[in-house]
Amino acid sequence: MLARARVLLLIKSGAFGAATQAAEAMDGNLKLLPLARINLWAGRYQRAIRLADGGPFEADLDNGDEYRLKLLRVAAALLDGSCDDKLRAAGVEELRRMLANRAFLPLALLPRPARDALVGLYRSDCPDDDVAFEHLLERLRELNDAGDEGIRAVHLTDREIVLLPLLATDVSVPEIARNLHVSVNTVRKQVATLREKFGADT
Repeated sequence: MLARARVLLLIKSGAFGAATQAAEAMDGNLKLLPLARINLWAGRYQRAIRLADGGPFEADLDNGDEYRLKLLRVAAALLDGSCDDKLRAAGVEELRRMLANRAFLPLALLPRPARDALVGLYRSDCPDDDVAFEHLLERLRELNDAGDEGIRAVHLTDREIVLLPLLATDVSVPEIARNLHVSVNTVRKQVATLREKFGADT
C-alpha cells in the first residue's frame, strides 16, 4: 500500500520516470495498475490501454484492480478518441457499479481530463434525478486539482531519482545520508532543490 501511495505522489508531482521505477519494483500483479495509471497521467494513452487490457489475463489480479483497470481503460480510450460504443457502454456500466458501491476513489485518482471525460460519458446516459451521481459531482468538486491542467515534466538528476522515493518512506534524513554515503547536509540541500523543482512548501 505504501509503495502505491509513493507512486501516486510521484505521478501527481509529474515525476513519471521515478514513478515508473517505483512501480517496477513492486511484486507481480501489484505493479499493473500503477503502471497503467502512470501512462494515463503522462498522456501515453495507447500504452495505458495495453496495460489495462492485460489486466484481466493476469493470474490472481485483485478484483478491485480489475475494476480500476476497466475504468482507466475507458478513460484512456475517451481521451485518445478510440472509444467505441461497446466500450462506452462498458464504461457507463462500470461507473454505475462504482456509484452503487459509493467507491469514488478510483475516479478521484485519475487526472482531471480523464475524470471529466468519464463524467461526461455517464452524464449523457444517467437519469436527471440520479442522487448518487450528484453526490459524486459534489465530492469531485472538493478535490484539489492543482497542477492537473499543466502537468510538466520535471528533470531530475540521477541522485534525485534515487533520493525522491526514499523521502516518501519513514526513513530519517540521517539514515538516508548514511545509506547513500553522503553527508546529512548534502541530503538537505538536495531536498531543498527537489522542493523548489516541485514547488512544494515542505
